Amino acid sequence: MVYLAGVSAVIHYLWLVKSDLSEPLFYAGVVFVLLASRLHHHFKQKRFSLSTDIITNSKRVLPSLHKKLG
Repeated sequence: MVYLAGVSAVIHYLWLVKSDLSEPLFYAGVVFVLLASRLHHHFKQKRFSLSTDIITNSKRVLPSLHKKLG
């Protein structure tokens, strides 16, 4: 909900300003950078947790392989 509110606020501000769009575009850039960094962090965290899940679950799925390897 917060993400939608941020994007809606920027769009609303763009509609209000008629002559100089530099300030609304600055805020649009700030919102874009914040949302992009959040998205990057989300996928980075998800990829890391997926790789650790594969490692930890492989011991349960393939116990004979783990016995052979070490």
